[in-house]
Order: sequence, then structure tokens, then C-alpha cells
Amino acid sequence: MGGSRRKHAAKATGKGKERAARSGQSEEWNTEGAGGGRAANRREAVHTPPRKQRPNEPCRCGSGVKFKSCCGGTERLEGATAQEWYNASAAAYIRGDMEGYRACTRAAAVAGDPTAMWNLAVMAHERGDVAERNEWCRRSAEAGSTEGQYNLATEMEEQGDLSGAAGYYRRAAEAGHVKAQFEFAQCLRDGVGIDQDLERAIYWYKAAAAQGCYHASFNISCSEFHDVLEIDEQIEWREGAIRDAYRAGDRAMGAFFEAQLARGLALPNEADFVATASKALKAAIKENPE
Repeated sequence: MGGSRRKHAAKATGKGKERAARSGQSEEWNTEGAGGGRAANRREAVHTPPRKQRPNEPCRCGSGVKFKSCCGGTERLEGATAQEWYNASAAAYIRGDMEGYRACTRAAAVAGDPTAMWNLAVMAHERGDVAERNEWCRRSAEAGSTEGQYNLATEMEEQGDLSGAAGYYRRAAEAGHVKAQFEFAQCLRDGVGIDQDLERAIYWYKAAAAQGCYHASFNISCSEFHDVLEIDEQIEWREGAIRDAYRAGDRAMGAFFEAQLARGLALPNEADFVATASKALKAAIKENPE
């Protein structure tokens, strides 16, 4: 009898371990307590690391798809949404599966994800495929990617399509893209691809400056806006540009802005700009070698 009871207890313990494994808990027994009775043998839940995920369970990364089709990487997604494909591409990138990353990114792009489209444009650029880069850049811009819109605008500007460039700069600027805000302000200031509007140019320069673009702060202080802004306000903007440039570690631009503040004028061309910035930087380094 004794032997039979021991075997039965062993089997029960084995089943308990199986249940514990399924629940993510370890099989621990409290052997303390008076008399070693039933209460003394009550199981205590002990935290253990999460168990290995099963293939058909929802992936822990939060993608909303099965583990085997996401971070498990054993199958490709079928019938997934653009967001699910994009989440799967991010998971593949994190685990170092670059083939899976490229495949999932392309699937997300085909399904309509703007960021995935832009990522495909970047991949094409890195391997030197200009035609595919331009195609995915255009598609990402049309789908709402601010990076795609900004880069398509610069491409259009280089090709002479100034009106198209201004339009995409505006779309990206309205979505909060700081470089596009600065470039759209430039278009409005100079009347390039769009009617000149100095007040709107100031608005977009200020939007870019609010995001840390000290070039925008400096441009507000330039002579083009002498008839729109008070001189004291322009000086404040230039002083802010100096402060923000040094804070960002851009000593060359900080020194240049200081030189222009002292001279009280904007330089007429790029050659003068470079020469004066170089002199200002040399002076700044001589004064403070650190």
C-alpha cells in the first residue's frame, strides 16, 4: 500500500508541474507550519520569467497578430492590415531579421502605410535605384508621409517645378515638419513657386523657430522684414538665434549671427556669407579655444 500511495503522489506532483508550466508559475510547496498538515502544504504562486510563446497566440509585441506570423517569424502574414504589416516589419528589424524587415515593409507599403512607403524609398536610395526611390517617395508623399513630402519638394525644386515644390513644402509644413516649415517660409519670402507674402513667411519662420530652427530665427531678423517688424523685435529674434545656435553646439553659426548682429545687416550673397562666417568662427575659437 505504501508503495502505491507513493506512486500516486508522484503522478499528482507531475500533473501539478504541468499545470504550473501552463499557467507560468513554478511548483513551490510551503513546508512550514504546525504539524505539516494540509494547510502547511498549500501551494504559493512564485513569479518566474514568461514562458515561451506558442505559435498561434497573440504576439506579445502588441502587433495584434499571431506570434508565428510576427516576432516568431515562422510564417508570413496573410490578409493582414497595413498597420499589422508595419508592426511585423518593426519586430523583424528589432530581432535582426533584415530579409523579413524588407519583405514586411514592402507588404505594409503595398497595403497603404505611408511610413513604410518612405522606408522603401530610403532602401532604394541606399542601393542606388533612383527610379524606385522616386516612385516610392512620390507615393509616400501622396499618402501623407511628411518625410516623403519634404524630399519630393526638394526634388521638384531641383528639377525646376517650383510651384509643385511649394505645394509639397506647404503640406509637410502644415503637418509639423520643421525643415518644410523653414523652406515654405523661404518660398513665401522670395515669391518662389507661390505669391510673395511676408507676413505668412514670418508665421512659418516662427513655427520653425519654435521647434529649434535657429536659422529661421535669424531670417526673421533680416532686412526683408524691416517694413513688417519693429527693429527691437528683430534684434530679439537675432539674439535668440545666437543663443540657440551655441546651445546646439553650432559655434560657426553662432559666431556668424553675432557678427551680423554687430554689423546690423544681412549679407547679399553666399560667398560673403561663407567668408564672414569663417572669420567669425576663427575669432570665436581664438577667444575661447575650448
